[in-house]
Amino acid sequence: MNYQLHTTDVEFDDKQLVLLDTLIGLNLSRFVPLIAECTFNIRNEHSNVQGNHVSITCDIELHDKQMITVSANESEINTAIRAIVERAKRHLERQVRSKQTNTVVKPQGRRP
Repeated sequence: MNYQLHTTDVEFDDKQLVLLDTLIGLNLSRFVPLIAECTFNIRNEHSNVQGNHVSITCDIELHDKQMITVSANESEINTAIRAIVERAKRHLERQVRSKQTNTVVKPQGRRP
């Protein structure tokens, strides 16, 4: 699945890129027909209360122009990557279920 990745003040190494690619492939690839564009924004944030943590936002634009935005804030980047992909998957699953329940199936009757 194609996606864009933007990082700010975060060291993102090859291992984390492989983790992100793998999790996207395993969890989101079945939704590719729905997705027009997917962007991950990863940044390091500092809070006086929590200290340093990683914030990831995933923006998904669907072909029907609906937007899905999910976010995760974790102390470690690998945990944040896992969390964001899982949240994106759950939102996409809900989207699929919603479309399935909104589809009216006409019963087929006998012709005289």
